[in-house]
Amino acid sequence: MSSPRRRPNRALSLWLPACACACAPTTSSSCGPPREVLIAALAPLFAMLLLKVLVFIWLVVVRANGGLRRDMRVYKTFEPDLVAKNLPRLEVQAMRNLTNLGEVPPVFHVLCLVALFLPEVATSEVFAICSWTFVASRYVHSYVHCTSNSLRWRPLSFVISSLFLLALMIYMAAALFMPS
Repeated sequence: MSSPRRRPNRALSLWLPACACACAPTTSSSCGPPREVLIAALAPLFAMLLLKVLVFIWLVVVRANGGLRRDMRVYKTFEPDLVAKNLPRLEVQAMRNLTNLGEVPPVFHVLCLVALFLPEVATSEVFAICSWTFVASRYVHSYVHCTSNSLRWRPLSFVISSLFLLALMIYMAAALFMPS
């Protein structure tokens, strides 16, 4: 007597019509999203994580250069205004940019992970345009913030990134909640 087949997991059935995980005992080699979905959804996410690493490295370099000429007691205070007054401008800008990268980009990270479950969204041109424009404008924002801190370009790049993030959120919400 054969054992009854288990019902397929809904999330897995979004990836592949006949997933070979726990739902179908076969010898298929892969289970999960196709490679093109993985690349489309995760490449912009990793680009944003790379930006955070690059800003952190920049902060370490700026701190190392300034730390050789400065009293290190400045770091022992927990008063941001006092620290900002006693540190070089580039170091404060790098610290604040690193903080900024922990505010809006996590929303983008979640959207990229949700896109893994929506292959038609992850591989669409709208997702590619919105996600890569968001990433590019955040790179511009970080570059301007960590160098010249120009109030002409920094707010513009922030607004552009926010608008494309909003467009991406609306597009993904429509794909999730509206029937096709």
